[in-house]
Amino acid sequence: MPRFLICGRGREGGVRAATRELGIERTEARRALKIDGIAPAAKEAARAAGLENNQSALLKVAQAEPERQAFAFCT
Repeated sequence: MPRFLICGRGREGGVRAATRELGIERTEARRALKIDGIAPAAKEAARAAGLENNQSALLKVAQAEPERQAFAFCT
């Protein structure tokens, strides 16, 4: 049996499997997960502000506490 089949953790799920299946980089997948974790009210506020496709703005909002995320677009 080849060594690479025996060694390692042997886990195939999560971000790693998604990156292989979708053909994207791991950092891109992690960013997508952060943006997906934004509160629903904040996502609606981003759409209203026309920022739903602005990845850098969405990542900044994702860093805030969930109850404060929607207010980030009210400026």
